[in-house]
Amino acid sequence: MSYVKNLSDIPILFKIFTYCADTMPFQFDRKATERLIILYEQHPNLYDITSTNYKNKVMRTESYREIAADMKKELNIHVTYHDINKKINNLRTQYFVETNKIKK
Repeated sequence: MSYVKNLSDIPILFKIFTYCADTMPFQFDRKATERLIILYEQHPNLYDITSTNYKNKVMRTESYREIAADMKKELNIHVTYHDINKKINNLRTQYFVETNKIKK
């Protein structure tokens, strides 16, 4: 016998925990990161400002979806557009931090 008749009967903390668990970002290991970089290089419209499709948001989103599909197929991992975008931004930031350390 279920005591919960609808979602509003569930305490708010359980709702928050369930939402957070479902939306947790993928944790990239070294193998996944290396594969992401290789796949990212195959889509110049994501990083080459001279590319004709660089400003085309539809093409950029499609490229991210293709990368996610390839990672799922090759490594059997589920990553989202946001996971990939965040990881690429983190890698770019870390690259500039390290190069600035060398310059100093």
